[in-house]
Amino acid sequence: ISATNPCGEIPLPAYGACDLGSLNLPQFVREPFTPQARLDLPALEAVAAEAVRLLDDVIEVSGYPLPRQREQALASFYRDWHHEALVMNQWFQVQATIPVGDTLRRVRGLLAHADFDLRNPNKVRALVGAFANQNPVQFHRIDGQGYRLLTDVVIELNGLNPQIAARLLAPLSKWRAYLGRAELMREELERLAEISGLSPDVYEVVSKSLPAD
Repeated sequence: ISATNPCGEIPLPAYGACDLGSLNLPQFVREPFTPQARLDLPALEAVAAEAVRLLDDVIEVSGYPLPRQREQALASFYRDWHHEALVMNQWFQVQATIPVGDTLRRVRGLLAHADFDLRNPNKVRALVGAFANQNPVQFHRIDGQGYRLLTDVVIELNGLNPQIAARLLAPLSKWRAYLGRAELMREELERLAEISGLSPDVYEVVSKSLPAD
């Protein structure tokens, strides 16, 4: 069967992808509701070009099946968008949710990346939160190292941002639901429980998650 992609009239190549975006056209109307109302075409053209470039780059980092393709796309995305903090959150998130390969090592490396800041909640959610909540294959590794990584980050965050640290613990708090992994998950909660100076936010999650003595 030969067909074109629903996003357009040009057939996609192997592993090709497309996505759609929208622009808020009223934002480009100058002097609205007056006889002088007009569409700012130069501004619209500039934003449209930037939006198309961003959507193209998002496709590049989202679905390449071959490691070499993926790494080239990630490097290209970083080169073009490293100056945009919000866009870089997508760069961190995409890497945290890669289900194959040594994603755990990748995430640990990104924690030390120059553009990552543990004091920035958005960066933490994009990298660590995405790993724990959107990458079940890697987070629930049979060796428990995904749980350990999360706990290590929570320990660091305990003194920096206890609210975010407590929210990150949500996946571990559901340890009873994971047959074959429950013991490993509980061990990490017990490791946290033994830490002195645990913030009230983190302590509340840990104490409610562990069985009463």
